[in-house]
Amino acid sequence: MSPSKFLTPNPNINRLSYGFALLFVAIGSILQYITPYFHAQGDESMGFYLLILLNFCIFLSNFTAPYFITRFGSQKMLVITALLYILSIIMMIMKPS
Repeated sequence: MSPSKFLTPNPNINRLSYGFALLFVAIGSILQYITPYFHAQGDESMGFYLLILLNFCIFLSNFTAPYFITRFGSQKMLVITALLYILSIIMMIMKPS
């Protein structure tokens, strides 16, 4: 099966598809990491509540994403959301002093 069967003539759709694929891989990996991390820290309920919060944010973004994508463009929004995602993961892992 050639790779051209998976690509569309529109390069923007291809970039957006790859961006979403990377986003889902990142979300899936962090969702598998959150609960064991907080269990090892001795706060099992925090991992559960954080999973609820993340899934709720993903749910809400389904309704608000089209507005922001049409206003700012898909590539800018993928970069902004990736940076915010990385920042949120760093903040979650860092211990408060």
